[in-house]
Amino acid sequence: MHPNNPANQNPQFAAEVFDAAIRPHSWLRTARRLRSSADAIFKKEDPIARKFWAAAWHATKTGKQFNEMRYPFPNFDAAYMLIAFSIENLLKGLLIAKKLVTFDSKNSIPSNLRTHDLEKLERLASPIARLDKHSLYSLTYMSEWRGRYPMPTKVDKFWPMHDDGKMKTPGLVPEDHAKIFSYCDQLESELTRLLAD
Repeated sequence: MHPNNPANQNPQFAAEVFDAAIRPHSWLRTARRLRSSADAIFKKEDPIARKFWAAAWHATKTGKQFNEMRYPFPNFDAAYMLIAFSIENLLKGLLIAKKLVTFDSKNSIPSNLRTHDLEKLERLASPIARLDKHSLYSLTYMSEWRGRYPMPTKVDKFWPMHDDGKMKTPGLVPEDHAKIFSYCDQLESELTRLLAD
């Protein structure tokens, strides 16, 4: 750590910040804020999405040219990223509440919490609610780069592949929204119940 780092000037404050990470309430609070922001974007983009999907479906059925200028694709990437971060915080909160991670140091987060991989976090946290692997992977894809950068760190992340050579095909459709929000709600309920005990 650099000698000018504020943590050196006020070690008690730094310790309090990391102490908050040990409490699952902090993860729950952050998850709720992220979910609220995702909800705001989805609400704003929903009318655009409805027009886009209706026009795309009509063009497919009739064979007419689809006008992308008139019906722009909805801007859901940032919303997916935020809901993915919310789910991530809830899964990490569950890991902490269930005492499945150990904080060896008050100056760093345990290594198994340093990931955006929702499939891995779900496997570790073993929540009651489950989400299909495709949705978990697609949300991870959004949180790792698609929702916040114009390109990934490596070109192969544009077309991620399974070990067997099949494409992971990340992508979410409007029908996925309800199950993703339901999953997030169920995780929040489970974490809230654990914290009430």
